[in-house]
Amino acid sequence: MPPLSPTVRRIAVGGVSLGRQRRRRWAKSRNTPAFPAALPHHRAMSRISAQLSGLERTLLNRLAEDQAAIAMSTLRKTTGKNINRAADDPSAFVKLSQLQSQLTAASKATANATAAAQLTALAQTEAGSIAAQLQTIRGALLDDQLTPQQAQAVVDQALASIDRSAAASIGGRNWLGGGAQYRVSNVNQEQVAEVQVSAAVSGRQIYAVVSQSASQARLSYQGDSDNKVTADAQFGLSGRRGEIAVSATAGQTLQSLADEINQKSYLTGVTAAVNTTEHTLTFTSVDYGSRATARVEVLSGSFAVSGGDGHGFAQGDDALAMINNAQYRGDGNRFDVDQNGLRFSIEFTAGFTGATSTMTVSGEPLRFALDPNMGSSALLALPDLHAARLGGPSGSLDQLASGGPLSVASGNKAQAIRVVDEAAAKVGLAQAKLGGFAQATVNTALTYLNDLTTTLSDAIDRVDRVNVPRENAMISHYQALASNALAGLTILNQQRTAVVGLIRHIAGL
Repeated sequence: MPPLSPTVRRIAVGGVSLGRQRRRRWAKSRNTPAFPAALPHHRAMSRISAQLSGLERTLLNRLAEDQAAIAMSTLRKTTGKNINRAADDPSAFVKLSQLQSQLTAASKATANATAAAQLTALAQTEAGSIAAQLQTIRGALLDDQLTPQQAQAVVDQALASIDRSAAASIGGRNWLGGGAQYRVSNVNQEQVAEVQVSAAVSGRQIYAVVSQSASQARLSYQGDSDNKVTADAQFGLSGRRGEIAVSATAGQTLQSLADEINQKSYLTGVTAAVNTTEHTLTFTSVDYGSRATARVEVLSGSFAVSGGDGHGFAQGDDALAMINNAQYRGDGNRFDVDQNGLRFSIEFTAGFTGATSTMTVSGEPLRFALDPNMGSSALLALPDLHAARLGGPSGSLDQLASGGPLSVASGNKAQAIRVVDEAAAKVGLAQAKLGGFAQATVNTALTYLNDLTTTLSDAIDRVDRVNVPRENAMISHYQALASNALAGLTILNQQRTAVVGLIRHIAGL
């Protein structure tokens, strides 16, 4: 190869020939040596690629963007989420966080409501079992085919079953045996027969002054001096619980007539008693208050009664009391009170008047967090359904056990049946309370929470749901763009290599 000309050599080492004078002036203006030492060939050649061209930068930036887009779409497909970090979409991320927080709270409340529904159903089953055992007792008392011993065995077995159901643990608490109610201390049974608190703050107090005790309905029949019926008569006897037909015969003793009426007192709610001194037969309602009634309606013959309205009808009076400084009229001796978050029912002992001891509320009943905002709880207070706590004016259910004052052997069958009926009424109230809580509170909460969960889930899906077909299309799109960018960079690199090769060839390097 012929030697290179000086001009070509100067081009190869990165310089252009200038006149010596011009070169000195140029170097002086830039404060640089006029004749720097010649650079090695490899350093001189590197100046050709010392900087990227604008096109290369554009292609590299585009390649990075395409690869980032591919990575983002792949991440969305993998996680199933459209927003994986705040930087993806700050405003949507904040909204999504709020929705997810609400959904978490709703899910917790739904779990609580589901558990409450299951526990309430178990309690309803046990309460239903108690009600069924009461009917078993009633049937045994009315079954003339059973011997007294057989009837008593049925009664004792049913009473034991009632106490087992009342003592059953449901969700770790004794729902029907006193474990689901507020505790009330300093209750004097001579003053207060029963107090049930359904809502209160621990430490609240209850005190009362009873100015008038509830009374029973009373009618009287005047017999002769021998305590006998004076004339034949047919009459209807009715009370709050029902009605029976009675036949009286002239010369019949008042006591035999009273026994006949008392044997059916569970049908009427009216008892009869003889005063041998005054030669009277008195009809008295079992219950107290204005809803306690006694009526004698003569169908034939003569059977005049006194008292009441003077026409064979009488009713009791309700109690009056000042409770926590507020005046109330009761339903008989029972009062339902609602005062500034303190809700309770109190029944005063029959015949009691005067001031009660001050009672204090403590503890709390069953509590369920059914509100997704966790701002409030649903409370459920249930009465104690043990046999000793069931009954009414006629007595308590445990008195029907062997050896008790109302056992089969006592001969007080009608009174025992009245006790069973009064116990059944209390159990019925507990069942109604359970049913109302299950339907109006728990089921309503579940319906609301399920709807809320669906709404929140749909809202989250709209914000965060991944459109897989779209992401697949985006991946394909950006892969194609990335391939184009790589192809462009490859072409530029090939061109650069070719230019360098040409120069090296020209320079003889």
